[in-house]
Amino acid sequence: MILNAHGKINLSLDITGRREDGYHYVSMVMQSVALCDVVSVDKNSSGAVFVKLDNPEVPDGQENLAYKACELMISQFCLNCGFDVFIQKHIPVAGGMAGGSTDAAAVMKAVNHLCGLQLSQRQLMELGLCLGADVPFCIQEKPALATGIGEILTSVAGLPENVWILLVNPNEKISTKTIYDMVDQNLVYSTVDNRALISALEMGNLHLASHYMKNVMQAVSTSLCGKITKVLQQLKELGAVCALMSGSGATCFGIFETMPDLKAAESKFSGCYVSLTKPLSFHI
Repeated sequence: MILNAHGKINLSLDITGRREDGYHYVSMVMQSVALCDVVSVDKNSSGAVFVKLDNPEVPDGQENLAYKACELMISQFCLNCGFDVFIQKHIPVAGGMAGGSTDAAAVMKAVNHLCGLQLSQRQLMELGLCLGADVPFCIQEKPALATGIGEILTSVAGLPENVWILLVNPNEKISTKTIYDMVDQNLVYSTVDNRALISALEMGNLHLASHYMKNVMQAVSTSLCGKITKVLQQLKELGAVCALMSGSGATCFGIFETMPDLKAAESKFSGCYVSLTKPLSFHI
């Protein structure tokens, strides 16, 4: 069975506090995009899990979230089979786009189908939380306000379907844990106006929404990777209505209203990972 595992971008990200167990409370608006990894899952009779990828930078053993997703489903439902998983990576690795989480979500969906478990989306989302806070969002793939540690999802309006998104990663990897540790040390908690952002998105007013697209992690990530600042500045100079870092970085995105502006910008980031995509609701 082959599934597309779509990446996500953060239209906003605010950290509102920290739990005693180290997890952070967040408030963020997330949007799935058409860019995806391609995940192939097949049952095997050995009872073992095998995960292979076309990208050597990603671990293929027990540290891989797709592997953990298989193990979770096998143990939770006493499955008497194993799984062969192959992942074609297109989403930047450790890039703030939930690449690992979305692969795990795709595996859970595939196992649910292949084994006839008939789990509802809600049941899959609740189980997926065991693997990570982004997994429930990656299972539903709809624009949402995420609160709590990211697991409480409220559906919201997403980006207009007629916009284009240019993803740019300066080929830098930033540890999410390092960013959160620095946020704690520097007390970088701010108030992002998600209510205003959601209202503007509901009106379909991209220019108004762009004023409220903020990521509190951006200042910390740019202190570790100056290339992020340069990429964001270039995106704005090249005509992006909004330019923002996704998650903890280092992937940045620019939202463009016209194809000519987008194509002109696409060729300006030599030495970087560059990908053109759309909001997921528009199929390309």
